[in-house]
Amino acid sequence: MAYTGQLTGSVVGKDPEVKYFENGSIVANLSLSVRQYKKKGAEVPARYVRVAIWGKSAEYVGNYVKRGDSVLITGRVEAPEIYTSNAGETKVNEKFSADQIEKFTPREDQAAATPAAADTGACPMPPAAAAPPMTVQQQNVAAFQAAQAAQQQRQQQAAPVAAPTSGEIPF
Repeated sequence: MAYTGQLTGSVVGKDPEVKYFENGSIVANLSLSVRQYKKKGAEVPARYVRVAIWGKSAEYVGNYVKRGDSVLITGRVEAPEIYTSNAGETKVNEKFSADQIEKFTPREDQAAATPAAADTGACPMPPAAAAPPMTVQQQNVAAFQAAQAAQQQRQQQAAPVAAPTSGEIPF
């Protein structure tokens, strides 16, 4: 039985590692520090999850995601690996197979990216937010729409209107 879910957290350790296989498959592997709610009066330690992302989403990870980025991942929870460390402790290696990933900017980065506005006495307007990177699905839709527009333009150029050869105006 597979459990599906979403994880929100930060990429930790090293930058995501992307591997290309001979059959054309692509996989990106990364470690994610998962945010947790705090219990009353107790600190909950961070949980680290190993994530494998396949296909076009892996290509996106290789191009845009790096260590320290905050991401939202949707996919399947895999069976954990239980092992004994060199110190004799029992440890759990949690794994997640992702279908989709979206990168988002934390609030600290947004505040640092916006320059301080001078006080002009006018009504303050929020700065225009930069568009977040597109998901793979959004990129596919945009590419499809661009291809349709190009095809329509070629069809319109292929059928020019014939001008009358005699000096008459057609009605």
